[in-house]
Parts: sequence; structure tokens; C-alpha cells
Amino acid sequence: MVKGDEAMPQWLDPEVWAGLVRYWKDPKSELKSIKSWQARYHDPKGLGISKHRSGQTSYKARARKHVS
Repeated sequence: MVKGDEAMPQWLDPEVWAGLVRYWKDPKSELKSIKSWQARYHDPKGLGISKHRSGQTSYKARARKHVS
């Protein structure tokens, strides 16, 4: 497994990479990631984790379906 700056894709601007690294190292980013993970895997009713099942239907297509 490649780690550190060696993992940067060659097509990516080094300044963008540096910004991503700063973001990944920020404790606030890690906390946000943990909270998002907990929200996705939340099981309030004990029925299992809710799954996303809308497939490839776009937001506009779903809206049209419900309005019609």
C-alpha cells in the first residue's frame, strides 16, 4: 500500500493534495466523519439499518413521479 505523498495521483495539483491532507488531519474532519458514520448506521427501532434503495432514478424524476 502506497502512503503519504507517494499516494498522490499524478494528475492532481500538488496544492489541492496539500489541502486534502490538511483536511484529513483536522480533528474536526474526523469528528464529522464519525458522526456521519453513526447516522448512516443508526438503528432506532431495532429493525436493522435503513438502506438506500432508489437506484439510478434522479431527484427530478422522482419529483415528477410524485407530482403527477
